[in-house]
Amino acid sequence: MNALTVNHLSFIYPSGTKALDDVSLSVEEGQSVAILGSNGAGKSTLLDVLLGWQKSAQVSLYGKPISSY
Repeated sequence: MNALTVNHLSFIYPSGTKALDDVSLSVEEGQSVAILGSNGAGKSTLLDVLLGWQKSAQVSLYGKPISSY
């Protein structure tokens, strides 16, 4: 089972710029991941979603939705 799973994350800024388009991510326990990209690429948006600050994707920890933590 994956420690962290993100499914179908999409985000469009108010200006109309598409930052993330149907991004899915799976991270196994013990695995290290780096998030790289240019300004406006969606790095902070991805982190906001992982922290539960934005509800624009299905995010789960060990198979359980983060909304239940």
